[in-house]
Amino acid sequence: MDRLESRKALALFCYLCCQARPVPRRELTEVFWGDKPEARGRANLSRVLHGVNRSAPGVLQADRQSVRLFRDRVWLDVVRWEELVAAGRPQSLAAAVKLWRGPFMTGMEAPHCPEFELWLTGEQERWRQRQAQILEHLVAHHMDRGEYEAGLRYAEQLLVLDPWQEEIRRQIMLMLQAMFANRLARLNPRARRLLEVAAVLGRSFSYGALAHVSGEPPE
Repeated sequence: MDRLESRKALALFCYLCCQARPVPRRELTEVFWGDKPEARGRANLSRVLHGVNRSAPGVLQADRQSVRLFRDRVWLDVVRWEELVAAGRPQSLAAAVKLWRGPFMTGMEAPHCPEFELWLTGEQERWRQRQAQILEHLVAHHMDRGEYEAGLRYAEQLLVLDPWQEEIRRQIMLMLQAMFANRLARLNPRARRLLEVAAVLGRSFSYGALAHVSGEPPE
């Protein structure tokens, strides 16, 4: 295969990896050779599939109508991510977050394939939203447990994905305030008593007020 077809072959392989179903050959020719006559597109598809089979034998199953990739025969980060998220435990969600390496299939190109580019753009946004939802869950989980340093780490990652989200900025400020207040409370009994009273009254105090009571200027 020439360089152009090799790039398409990689894109096609990744496309198949993301499908938990047999993909009709017609769909593949429309996505990757939509600008070619149908007969030529099908011939190109057969040639690319032959090359993929040589590179990764036993991974594909193809007949005259469809192509299927056996996702249990290759390690796929998207499949592992879904397994971890389905488990639902904070530890598994944290492990899923670690699999994120940036936008979905970043750098992937399939020249002259607008249908593939459209699909890829949609998938990138879908995976960005899914990752953001898991980060939001982890931020809330650690805030509820008073684990503010861990919560801040996930909040910072969330800001990278969604820098204009006001709610996460508010949560970051609350966690920073709580960390500062906890530090003052450990240093000064008067500040600790003030925080206990505030908790009973349902009130909060500014950094400056707590620093004034404790005699410790904020850093």
